[in-house]
Amino acid sequence: AVVSTQEYGGARGLYTKLEIRLAQEVQWIPSKRRFMSLGNGEVTFMERDHAIRGILNLSKMFKMFPETYAMAVNFMDRFLSLLKVRPNLLHCVSLTCLYIAVKLQEEQQYIPDVKDLIEASVKTELRTPSYCPSDLLRMERKVLDKLAWDLNPLTPLTMLELYFAIAVEEGCMMPDENPNEELSVLTEQLEMALTYSSVSMHKPSVIALSIISLRLNESSVWSEKLLPLFMEKSKSSLEDYYCCEELAEEMLYSINFDIDSNLHTVPMFKQGHSVTFAPMSLSQSSLSSEDHLASFPSHPLSSPPPYSALIPLLPVLCVDT
Repeated sequence: AVVSTQEYGGARGLYTKLEIRLAQEVQWIPSKRRFMSLGNGEVTFMERDHAIRGILNLSKMFKMFPETYAMAVNFMDRFLSLLKVRPNLLHCVSLTCLYIAVKLQEEQQYIPDVKDLIEASVKTELRTPSYCPSDLLRMERKVLDKLAWDLNPLTPLTMLELYFAIAVEEGCMMPDENPNEELSVLTEQLEMALTYSSVSMHKPSVIALSIISLRLNESSVWSEKLLPLFMEKSKSSLEDYYCCEELAEEMLYSINFDIDSNLHTVPMFKQGHSVTFAPMSLSQSSLSSEDHLASFPSHPLSSPPPYSALIPLLPVLCVDT
């Protein structure tokens, strides 16, 4: 969806929106202390990054919205920061996080059946998963409970779109540059950046600033006015920003962005697939970083409520040319 910046009151409305988002972002940041301690019998950084690349491949394969992928990354990183997960369960956890995000973001007729999603993941990773659709649905309940059903996170993509919209309003773009094409490139770069734990552990505002600064660093309006202003408003340290920017720059120069080239065609989704939630329960809302996930959840499945009835979606902010 393309939303004109005028819908937000032009530049003034965008700055107001930015203030609100920056005040909210701390709610959905994974525990950095737990994130830094990955390993020692649980999922490692490398395994986490590989799983996120699998999510990205699937999102490209099924032509999902970028925000679907960004949400899935947030869900998975938060889950890993709350639970010690065994490596043999990571594939199911990552697919579950994507499945939850899909049901939140995609139109109902394009949401895959769980079986289709598992089969598609086999084609991208060339391996047979050790779980079945019912296991994934039970894992869905576990993920939802550990996230306390807080499923409307502020993602780096939301911040990137907001920063970029302000940059366009403030005249950072050259006359011959297409804002939507530039935003598409930035989005693709951000998607790849999130596959790296070293980048993903930073605040969404810092990640977004790092990516967009690499693109607009030649604009004096950006470097002299907007970047210092955004840094001040986000209350981010220069050390965090420069660390994240350096990591993002190294990553962008070392990878190939043609993600789709090695993907296979997958069957169309079943029409009329019922979009439902796992049973809602907050009985485990007392979250502890010492919890373990060593086997598949065993609680029974029951008829769940629809996602859309519970979760208000954030508007997608793009630039209208």
